[in-house]
Amino acid sequence: MSRVRWLEAEWGVTLRQLANALKTERFANDSSEGFVIDRIRRDSIEARYIQRIELTEVVMDPFGKESSYQRLSFNEQAFIVSNMNPGLELKNGSRSLQPFFSLLSQVTDFKFAVKSISVDVDAWMAAFMKKSPSKLTPDAVQVGGIAFHDGATARAIVKSGRGDASAAAKEIVAGKPYVVEKVRLRPKPGTKGTILLSSNCAATVTGFSIHEESVLLEVLRETLRRAIE
Repeated sequence: MSRVRWLEAEWGVTLRQLANALKTERFANDSSEGFVIDRIRRDSIEARYIQRIELTEVVMDPFGKESSYQRLSFNEQAFIVSNMNPGLELKNGSRSLQPFFSLLSQVTDFKFAVKSISVDVDAWMAAFMKKSPSKLTPDAVQVGGIAFHDGATARAIVKSGRGDASAAAKEIVAGKPYVVEKVRLRPKPGTKGTILLSSNCAATVTGFSIHEESVLLEVLRETLRRAIE
């Protein structure tokens, strides 16, 4: 399974300069944090941010005697930097991104800037379904901001029976203003594989082989760029 989110990023440096900057903060055995570069291409950098977390745990036995021990863990954030919009891809992200963003800002002499972006899920879905190597069907749709004349709003989740959940969702809103928040796609009924597209430029791909997932992620990247232009 892959959970991916795209953010708009400004780097203020070239990819080559950024790669060299990441190398100056390379993660090592004695590092508290740093980067590991996995691949450098002409138009992208694939890397990981790693943070070492050392905690002292204190426990008390039934007789009131305290014992302590060290616990070591690591937070890891895989990411891809691209010279094409939106600029930054986060894969299977950690809960807290602030340390990661802080170190990126530091290595770029504080030229790095990032912000969340949104996408028209319908436009992304249409482009993705057209380019996907498999025939896809929307089997679940979440719509929000359904506006009523008295100012009330509603959110609805529509799951398909035998047809297209996207078409069914449009019947429910019946001409009212609304926003498509999420769409779940399946290659065919009964399959385990799903692709979930979200309006915050995020996608979750589950139930596919490593090769299939890699192909789908590349199509997601390409079609997202078109949808946010």
